[in-house]
Amino acid sequence: MKEAAVHSVPDFSAWKMTDEVAAIWDFKEKKLTKQPISAQAKARPGWIGTIRRYELGAKLAKGFEYDIFDRQVLVKFWGLGEEAQLYHDFSVFCNGRWQMFTADIHEPRIVPNIGKIDGEDRVVACKIVAVIKGSDATLMATEEIKRNKPAQ
Repeated sequence: MKEAAVHSVPDFSAWKMTDEVAAIWDFKEKKLTKQPISAQAKARPGWIGTIRRYELGAKLAKGFEYDIFDRQVLVKFWGLGEEAQLYHDFSVFCNGRWQMFTADIHEPRIVPNIGKIDGEDRVVACKIVAVIKGSDATLMATEEIKRNKPAQ
């Protein structure tokens, strides 16, 4: 297994935020899509949370995080140097601590829990699982984060 380039999870609060987008579950395609952040995007039935991108220096490091329902950051990706955009490492917050993985061997997956609210399909909760690439065998899974019903 390749050794991780960073031996601790980065604290993005000390980095410069460069972008913020809404993460939307596409019910038809069964995949995550992105769109500009707005109140309308957050009210969509497939809204899962916010993706924030960060950088530390021009080419020193880059990263991004998934903030599920804007309630808890559960996944962070990062990379260093010239290949920073390749995001060699990621961490998943599970059981009260960050667990690190190497992105060329493992991958995180967003697992939405879809339910009906007012007769409409809606992502009602979400969790993250980490798997070995090319496998469905779950190495670990976060607790499910529940979405609050949007104001009417």
